[in-house]
Amino acid sequence: MNILFVTQNYPYPSVRHAGGQEFWWLIDALRQHHQVYVLTFDDPIQPVPREALAPYVQDVKVIRYALSLPQKLRAALWAGLRGYVFQSFRLRRREWEMVRLVRRWCKRYAIHVVHCGWTETGRYLKAVDPPVLRVLDEIDVRYVVEEWALQRQQQRGRLEPDEVKQRKAEELRYCQSADLVVTRSQADLDSLRQYLPGLKGFVLPPRSNVPHLLHIDPAEAVTGQVLFTGAMNRQANVEAVRWFVSEVWPPVKMRNPQAQFVIAGSQPPQQITALAGQPGIVVTGDVPDLYPYYAHSRVVVAPMWEASGCLTKIMDGIAAGRPVVATSIANRGTAAPCVRVADDPAAFAEAINAFLENDGLWVEAAQRARDYALHHFNWQAAVSALENLYQSQVSSRLGDVLKGERR
Repeated sequence: MNILFVTQNYPYPSVRHAGGQEFWWLIDALRQHHQVYVLTFDDPIQPVPREALAPYVQDVKVIRYALSLPQKLRAALWAGLRGYVFQSFRLRRREWEMVRLVRRWCKRYAIHVVHCGWTETGRYLKAVDPPVLRVLDEIDVRYVVEEWALQRQQQRGRLEPDEVKQRKAEELRYCQSADLVVTRSQADLDSLRQYLPGLKGFVLPPRSNVPHLLHIDPAEAVTGQVLFTGAMNRQANVEAVRWFVSEVWPPVKMRNPQAQFVIAGSQPPQQITALAGQPGIVVTGDVPDLYPYYAHSRVVVAPMWEASGCLTKIMDGIAAGRPVVATSIANRGTAAPCVRVADDPAAFAEAINAFLENDGLWVEAAQRARDYALHHFNWQAAVSALENLYQSQVSSRLGDVLKGERR
């Protein structure tokens, strides 16, 4: 098959953000048996050379943003805003160019599948004509995240209810226009099907660092070490850590004075780095490899208060064979029964203390976590199933075209 990826961010091999990694791994897997092409947008602040991806695909085109000094200044201003506002602005700015390229490449390379990555790229499905299979990859179902955030008023000043409603309708239109929608969790797919009952969907869980962490030895765990991982330039992670340190950590530290809370994640803001001054709290900043942090952890926590897909921090903790304590909303996408769920601060702290103090309980929970990962986190099998689905859909569509021609 000839597969064209249309992505919002450049998915080169060493990309540091999770979404880009997901698409790079998928591209890397599919290119083994198929011809893969990529149309993408560059980062206006830190441009990546086209050559980073070129050796792995048949062709790649990067749409640039900041060409002149004024454009660079404007891009830097918008980049400071981050979030969805900046992403939408970027895509609208070069929408006409991407539409033209998608149409041209579909014809030039006889594309069978167009795989659009991230919600915003759903607008380019309109450039794809049958019988090409149109796929929209929802890394996160955006309206689920935004509605939950509004409910907790975490997005106040950045999103308004009317704007969220409008964007939700837009997202559902994109999904409806696709022949297949890929989500990262069954919960996300179920959310979409509440509004689009006939939606054809496929759940492709995150690859994350699972294969890398499955070999961690239980004996490497350090007594009293509690771990949180995540990009600390994301507000959801900042709020999770602040809630944990304020509401959960004091009773943990009181009962286990030797306990240490490690916050491992890139680009921590000042409000997070300042926490390093408190007893037992370590803020690492960016780290080259999370393996030693999971290996040394006794307990992994996910105290999130924002809905999202399948959280990699939970998957990684489970794969590492470590007990994971999470809020119910954090475990929504993974839905792993081996995760200890607690929404009340006292219950959250009690669960951590139990794993820190009771070796028998810890060994049992660690083994359940590792067993669950081995049986449920087979990413390669999921990719193979997606590949087979693409193949069957493409064959069916080409067959329909040939039947029409014979008539």
